[in-house]
Amino acid sequence: VRFNPFTFTAVLGGFDLRDRDGGDLLKFDRLTVDLQVSGLVRRAWKFRVIRIERPRLTARIAADGKLSVADLLAAPSPPPSPAPARTPRIIVGRFQMDSGRLDYVDESRTPRFAEALDPINLDVRAFSTIPDATGDHGLTFGIGPDTRIHWTGSKTIEPLHLEGRCEVTGLSLPLLWRYAAPAPGLGRPWRERGARRWRCG
Repeated sequence: VRFNPFTFTAVLGGFDLRDRDGGDLLKFDRLTVDLQVSGLVRRAWKFRVIRIERPRLTARIAADGKLSVADLLAAPSPPPSPAPARTPRIIVGRFQMDSGRLDYVDESRTPRFAEALDPINLDVRAFSTIPDATGDHGLTFGIGPDTRIHWTGSKTIEPLHLEGRCEVTGLSLPLLWRYAAPAPGLGRPWRERGARRWRCG
């Protein structure tokens, strides 16, 4: 962990968070946060840039159908609050995520399903949670060598409103079918009755 008190820049490297069974959960090479004191004028947390390099997230569904971290997320009910919590005032000039990876594992299926989404790249500009603050932005989401999701438009966070255009190219339909398809064997009764041109699994 490094922090520059003159530029208010913090760098965290080599982060590695493990699940209770020792499996991978979240890791990244480097996180850079550049805070700007000019945000005090607007009573907000203002960041010139937030950048995370090579993050890797593992989402795992256990054999019982629950997320592996379900027990970590469960918490006792908080005491009643006298007033609803307000959205923190945050301004981010640029948020970047470079060469991210999502490992998805579903152990409740037979056979076990595992797939990696790689790379995942995000680039968001002019993000703000200040009420009625609007801004134009673009977002590119890459999955694997071919699939790209590109979003451009305008937004407000408080109240939440998104408006724009989303374009998807190179979507891998075989990957989606391989996860959503019925389990092997469901098509056999139909095949035995003579419907030989149709088969699942």
